[in-house]
Amino acid sequence: MNDLVFIASKLAHVLVEPDSLLVLALALGATSLWRWPRFGRWLVSVSAAVLVVGSFLPVGIWLLAPLENRFSRPGPETLAEVEGIIVLGGAAQPDIAEARQALALNRHAERIAEMAMLARRFPDIPIIVAAGSGDVRGERATEAAAIAPYLDALGIAPSRVTLEPVSRNTYENAVESRLRIRPESGARWLLVTSAFHMPRAMGVFRAAGWDPVAYPVDYLVSGRERWPVLAPAAHWRDLRLAAHEYAGLLGYYLAGYSNTLFPDPRKD
Repeated sequence: MNDLVFIASKLAHVLVEPDSLLVLALALGATSLWRWPRFGRWLVSVSAAVLVVGSFLPVGIWLLAPLENRFSRPGPETLAEVEGIIVLGGAAQPDIAEARQALALNRHAERIAEMAMLARRFPDIPIIVAAGSGDVRGERATEAAAIAPYLDALGIAPSRVTLEPVSRNTYENAVESRLRIRPESGARWLLVTSAFHMPRAMGVFRAAGWDPVAYPVDYLVSGRERWPVLAPAAHWRDLRLAAHEYAGLLGYYLAGYSNTLFPDPRKD
């Protein structure tokens, strides 16, 4: 993926964020009241209705559920044949880790926790951590660098781990990981990433010529959520995440980085 496409993809994700679009719609509606009052009233009314619905109802959770349910964890018979573990970035905060000289994780820290548990469960197989930096400004700090000093503390021998610090997104995770590992045809590697991210990750890994075994972690949906609940910050956070992921699925499919729009457990 060249730099221009990478930057364009980042800008596209910003433009499809629901809360950003809502703010823009409200601003446009308010300014339109002076010159086009009918259009302005309509746009403000619709935006206010969307704001109320998004603040009271877990729309984001409803959208995340199909993503998280797409791939299940493998059974014991599949795990018995595992040859390696791929862990995708997205759990560390390299800026904070570098500034504070401490392990800094975000709400998707389960990716790292599950890596440590799997490393203990399978003590003899290699691990690759695909975790560069997605900062469009060309930030030097990478997730791989933020995690590396703490592998021993997590109970993982550094000699087992291949750090891949070059990739900037899911597509490059797949390409760069495959270049470093060069797996044999039919090799059984676990792919560890958040459950909502698994469909897109499996799509790009398959398109890159590697069909790993999905091992979803970091579930955000229990299926027992109650509503209506006035929790606007949480609801809009989940809706933003869902919009980002669905936009990623569509964008990767249109760009040819995935062979299907919504990958499923069956091999494409």
